[in-house]
Order: sequence, then structure tokens, then C-alpha cells
Amino acid sequence: MARKYKVTILGAGQLNGAFSINETFITENFNLARSFMGGNRKEVLKNWAKNKFPGIKTDRTLSLTANVITIEEKSDSPWWKFW
Repeated sequence: MARKYKVTILGAGQLNGAFSINETFITENFNLARSFMGGNRKEVLKNWAKNKFPGIKTDRTLSLTANVITIEEKSDSPWWKFW
């Protein structure tokens, strides 16, 4: 079974006024999930915000953090087939 990664991005930005960011997505790409935790995470988060919210100000008003959780998929147990 392939592992899945749940990436949650929280923070605040400036786009015609202040707004809060609370986005969650699930990916199977390990490198994508790892990029939100690595040494360049601030740059990755800034580029993600520019892509998701065109026109967002990415100077000091942008404050983002990411939380990455590994989701283990349970294999389908055939116990019910015996009933």
C-alpha cells in the first residue's frame, strides 16, 4: 500500500485586507510532502501561497506554517467473507 501524506497549511496573509489561511490536501508524493518540512520550507510555502492566492503580498505580512502527517492505509480485511 502506498503511503499518503496529509499536509495542512495554516497562517495569515494580506490580500485586499487580512485573511486567514487554512488549507488541507492529501498527496502520495513523498518529495512534495517533504518539501514543506525541509530547509527551504519558507520558500516553498511562499511559492505555494503565490500560486494558490494570486496577488497575495509575500513580504512580512505573510505568516505560514505547515503540518505534515503520514496516513497509513488499512488493508481491506477479508474477515467478513467468512460470515
